[in-house]
Formats: sequence, C-alpha cells, structure tokens
Amino acid sequence: MRKARAARSGPGLLRALSLSLLASWQAAQAQSAEAAEDRWRLTGSYRALGVRQRPADLPAQQSLGQRLRLSLSGELASWPQGDLRLQLDHDSELLAGNSAYRAALDEAMAAPQDQALRDRSVWWRDQHSLGRQQCFRAFVQARSGDFSATLGRQRIALGQGRLWSSLDLLNPPNPQQIEREDFIGVDALLVEQALGPMSRASLVLAPTPGGGPRRWLLQWRTHWQSMDLSFSHARYGQDRLLAVDLAGQWADAGLRAEFTRTAPPSGPAWFSGVLGADYAFNPVLSASLEWYWSTQPAAQRLQPPASGQPQPPQARHALGLSLSYELTPLLKLQGLWLRNAGDGSQLLAPGLSWSLSDNAVFSAGLQRFSGSARSEYGPGGRLAFARYQRYF
Repeated sequence: MRKARAARSGPGLLRALSLSLLASWQAAQAQSAEAAEDRWRLTGSYRALGVRQRPADLPAQQSLGQRLRLSLSGELASWPQGDLRLQLDHDSELLAGNSAYRAALDEAMAAPQDQALRDRSVWWRDQHSLGRQQCFRAFVQARSGDFSATLGRQRIALGQGRLWSSLDLLNPPNPQQIEREDFIGVDALLVEQALGPMSRASLVLAPTPGGGPRRWLLQWRTHWQSMDLSFSHARYGQDRLLAVDLAGQWADAGLRAEFTRTAPPSGPAWFSGVLGADYAFNPVLSASLEWYWSTQPAAQRLQPPASGQPQPPQARHALGLSLSYELTPLLKLQGLWLRNAGDGSQLLAPGLSWSLSDNAVFSAGLQRFSGSARSEYGPGGRLAFARYQRYF
C-alpha cells in the first residue's frame, strides 16, 4: 500500500515542481521585461502651430508648422556607483505658408546653423511646403559617484535671468519667442563635480559654430546664507567674462540677480546684469518683474554679432513683466510686457493656455509691437498664434 501511494505521489510531485519552475521562469521574464522598460523609454509629442504676423511696412506672413518630436532615453551601461546614459530627441517639421513666409523661411534656412554639429537637413521641398529635421537633444552622460560628464547637444542653464541674461550666452533666453520654453541647446562638453551637499564645480567646453575661438566657462555654485550663489569665468569668442549670480527669498518674494563684467579684446570693459523678483499674490495670481541693464557702448551693442554669438538686448535698460492668472485649474491667462527704455519701443503679449486633458494643451496669444521703425520692437507689427500640443 505504501509503495502504491509513493508511486501515485511521484507524478504529482514532478508536476508541482514543473509548475513552480515555470512560474519562476515567467516571473523572471516579467522582471527582465520591466527592467528593460525601466532602462529604455520612448516618448514624444506632436505640435501644430499656426501664426499670422504683419510686420511694419512688410507683407503679412501666414504659416502653419507641424512638428513630431521623438525622445529616446536609456541606460547604455552601469557599474556599482554610476552609469552611462543616452538622451536623443529628434524633431521632424513640416512648414507651410504664404509667399512672404516662404521667402523669410528660405532666408533663415540659408543662414549657418547655430550649433557646431551640422545635423539640420531638408527632407521635403515644393512650392508650398518645406520639411526639415534636426536633433533637439543628443547627448551621452557618464556618472560615477559625485562626478558626471555630458557630451553632445544639451541644455546648459546659466544665470538667473528668465527674459534676458548677461551670463547665459550659450542658450540665451529670447522673450519675443512664441515657445520661450524651447531651447535648442548647445553642442558642448559639460563636466561637473559635487563638492558637498549643496556645492559643485562645472566646466563647459563648446566649439564655436563656423570655427573660431572655443567657448568655455568655469563655474562654482554653492548655497550660502539661504541663497543660491555662483561665480563664473567664461570666454565667448574674443570676450572674457566674470560673473556672479544669486537667488534667494525675502519675505514672500523670490529675488534673482546677475552681475557680469565683459572684457573685449580691445577697448574698455563694460558691465551688465539682471535683477528679477517673483511674487505670488494668491494661489491663482503670480507675477515676475525683470530689469536688464548694460553699460556697453551703443556702437558695440547695435553692430551684428559675430558668427555663433547671440544678439544681446539692444537697450541699455530693458524692463519686463509677466503675469499668470488661473481662471480654473485647467484654464490659465498669461501676459507679457517688454519695454526698451532707450528707444521707448514696447511689446505687449496676452495669451491663454487650456489643458484639454492630461497630455494635451491648447494655447493662443497675441503680440503687439509698438515704436518707431528703427527701434527694437517697432518693426514687429502684430502677431497672432494658436498652438496645439499633445504628448505621448
């Protein structure tokens, strides 16, 4: 009887063992798939932007641009205290518009690319539309403990200015741009070393587009007396910069500042800077005020920048005010006012943003430029835009 029972229990035991091994294998496969999914991620967005602009004394321009941005990020390798990661964001755009817009687009496409890597190309062209592609981000980053090195097209944020910056000449903000949150990035090597819980040292090496002296920056950032504080030494083209920027809190307001000394290869050095304040009046209304100033001589300030160098503000003094008001949790009103205190020209830009869903946003706005024909903002005329953006 015992032998019969043992014989009958043998296949059941084997079956249970087989099922256990199968379940373990399936769990291991699931964990492997989850690990692979965690290591690599593919996301993207679609954006449609329609613009109508009537510059002063020029024909009106009408355009419709569609952009598909695909983003791939993941881990190439790992080790006990670090890893090697890849970030690749690629843009494909299809642009169409009237004859005035196409003429302006052809002129812009003929200009040299702002990046050292010449990756922009045209994949479609006819008399009505143009298709182009380029990388928005493309870099590899190696991390080991408190050390990191990032090589490729990346966003390197410098200074504290949001509308203008006296220090950030690699990715300078442009307050007139419709999509001010989009910074194409700079082709550079960024090396960072943490020096403590709230301090770090950074080195940036960036070749100049079209050749010429290499751009570089050394920066030390720390936290002192409830303030974020940094000191920078940089070279852009032939100019050498010394800068300090800081950000802190006073009462309920956030305060920001930049101070920069620029020494050209010949002539006296000049100073520039940004002072900013941010304040939330209540949970739905907030404001930011910014003042840009410069002692650069007018003859230097108004001349065209060298290849690869950004165009700084044309004013010795410029003021900017941005407002945000939430009508509902999904609908937000925004406003921007810019003024060149030297020539009196202004830009007034109201707008709205509507969250259609968790991953879709519709926004629209106006821009009204005023001033003389030779002022900074006067030639802009009037502009209206509508934008739809969906993330996936």
